[in-house]
Amino acid sequence: MTRGRADNEGNVPTDELHGLYYEQRASAGLIITEGSQVSKDAIGYINTAGIHTDEQVEGWKKVTKRVHDKGGKYLFNCGM
Repeated sequence: MTRGRADNEGNVPTDELHGLYYEQRASAGLIITEGSQVSKDAIGYINTAGIHTDEQVEGWKKVTKRVHDKGGKYLFNCGM
């Protein structure tokens, strides 16, 4: 599942869109998700959040915390 919601210059996952989306699904138990680019050269779809900059990693940490705070487990799949 890839969300085209990182509509910002750094392709950073946002608390408003990514965080809320996954928090709402935390009751599913285990979430394995988000095909994401692992480098600037690996961008395959517009507005997909990356995980290759410090800012992006911090964004995913916030998403993960929201899921954990709701009792869910979150496994990030970077598509490698």
